[in-house]
Amino acid sequence: PSSSETATILWYGIHGGENAPYGMLDLLNIQEHLSRLRRDYPFRLVVVSNSRTKYKKYIKPLPFETEYYEWGYTPFRNILRHASVNILPITKNPFTICKSNNRLALALYEGVPSVADEIPSYKELAPFCVLNDWERGLRLYLSNKNIGKGHVEGARAYIERTFTITQIADQWQAQLSRFL
Repeated sequence: PSSSETATILWYGIHGGENAPYGMLDLLNIQEHLSRLRRDYPFRLVVVSNSRTKYKKYIKPLPFETEYYEWGYTPFRNILRHASVNILPITKNPFTICKSNNRLALALYEGVPSVADEIPSYKELAPFCVLNDWERGLRLYLSNKNIGKGHVEGARAYIERTFTITQIADQWQAQLSRFL
């Protein structure tokens, strides 16, 4: 973005749970990266989740602009499509390393460049995003929209080839036919 344009960095997901550390508080793992980024790129962090209380206590006090939307009460796809970058910080533990790539795949498919911590399910989407390199990834996508556009276009084509209901049904049929 130009110096006068404010970028939107998006994080979305459930706020967390009892079974393991994950969710909204993972944003605290990258707060230093975001604080440094703010020196060069004006942005606001948009959080779409299911705990305004947790947002107010932990995220709102961060030293950059933030905004909260309650999950389910907002036209989420509209928020997603207007994001400059999607972020997926992840505290690794037995629960989170088993999570699917649905949030990463959805953002990429909807045209939003993404930066994430790597978990096994994200590896196949690595050519289309930045994993494990917060500073470089955020700066790359905020400084060069063409790179982000190329990544999401490649991701969309890959997702359409790999994850659509037709491809999944074909994979199930192939697996189940082995038993017939």
